[in-house]
Amino acid sequence: MLHDVVTSSNEKPVMRFAKVRVSTDSSNSWIVRNEHEGFIIDCGCYWEHGEILARKWRENFPNDKLPAFIFLTHTHSDNILGLPSLLNELNVTQIPVYVSSVGALNEMNYWLEIWQDINPFESSTLLDKRQSPNQFRYNEHIKVLDHPLTMFGDEKIHIISNFPAAESIHSSMIYISTTLTLIRTIMYVTGLEFYKV
Repeated sequence: MLHDVVTSSNEKPVMRFAKVRVSTDSSNSWIVRNEHEGFIIDCGCYWEHGEILARKWRENFPNDKLPAFIFLTHTHSDNILGLPSLLNELNVTQIPVYVSSVGALNEMNYWLEIWQDINPFESSTLLDKRQSPNQFRYNEHIKVLDHPLTMFGDEKIHIISNFPAAESIHSSMIYISTTLTLIRTIMYVTGLEFYKV
């Protein structure tokens, strides 16, 4: 699914919002971009999810342009476990990855501890042991973002943090003011249009 939003007359390139649905049993990821740059929202869960997301990124930027950053709307497995394979498929070791609060990092660490204890990475056909907290140091990659980022020329990317949702009390959204766009994992709003995806 691709949504094109014209930011304003001919002054700026068209901004595109592409939902990347990696499977029917996992969350959505988003690629937000114009023709020059972009970023990713959420990474999926299984090893294959990160690979699919990286391939979709490369379809948009075949010139080896990397995402400016990755934003995680919350820190459950269906949003973060695709990170190791995404980085691997993009052939990089580091891209800025952000969450909205220390609470989100604490929640992530809680889940990492559980995953370490039950270790589904050795026996699952969908997970890969390279996704295990024993193999991939999530805390070395994921940081708190406490200020808006500037992209797409002078566009401010705002984080609305600790937006309680069914997924997590630390769920967050991204707001892009010139396009009146609000994105959360399963929701996309632009202007007066609402999409439940």
